Amino acid sequence: MTGDTTRNGGGTDILGFRFTRKPAPEFSALASLRAHWHDLAAGRVLPSRRDIEPRTLGPILEYCFILERIAPGVARFRLAGQHLGDLMGLEVRGMPATALFVPESRRQLAAVLEKCCTAPISAELRLAGEAGIGRGRLSARMLLLPVTDDAGRISRILGCLQSAGKIGRQPRRLQIREVIEQPLHLGRPLPTARPLAEPQPEPRQPVAGFAESPAPFAPAPGEAAGAPDRPARRAPKLRLVVDNDRLDD
Repeated sequence: MTGDTTRNGGGTDILGFRFTRKPAPEFSALASLRAHWHDLAAGRVLPSRRDIEPRTLGPILEYCFILERIAPGVARFRLAGQHLGDLMGLEVRGMPATALFVPESRRQLAAVLEKCCTAPISAELRLAGEAGIGRGRLSARMLLLPVTDDAGRISRILGCLQSAGKIGRQPRRLQIREVIEQPLHLGRPLPTARPLAEPQPEPRQPVAGFAESPAPFAPAPGEAAGAPDRPARRAPKLRLVVDNDRLDD
């Protein structure tokens, strides 16, 4: 059974994060990334994508990823650690974030991704691997943290996905059991990466010779403006030819 619980966490706010709830030991990568995100902010509203250096993530690098928001509720992997590839059985870079989830959880994930970039919020998702023959019990946690791009818009998400349990030979898609949202109190609004509007067709430029006023009639070369009109040439009359011999047949 797939849960769809969404709730806010409790505790003391530090840039919108509340640190009283500690993740289970098997999900320690989430706490490490959260602290790293806080250090990257360094008193600013939000950290920038340019501040993120993979080598500084150290032992949690394989669990980390960066998403790019490309449309409302749609984000794709720009970078992804090896652990995500192990879950899916293939390289996930360039794929939508929803590809890791069962269909029943994708709409809820899309809503959380959108709120991360527009509210904004941070979010922790409590997950379970889809069940089936040959698939043992698998639990997972995902952390989503908003990040600004070069233009100062919230169009990137720094995240972490860590699982506990045996993945198995087959790809393991995930289902959402609970979402814990943490509103970020930024103090001032930031621009969000809204999708561009559909381009409007440019107005057609007038074509020379079609949009201009009609030119006055000018006589052909060799004809005077006051010269008498030439007699109009009459079209030859039609003549009806009757073959009487054929009519008598």
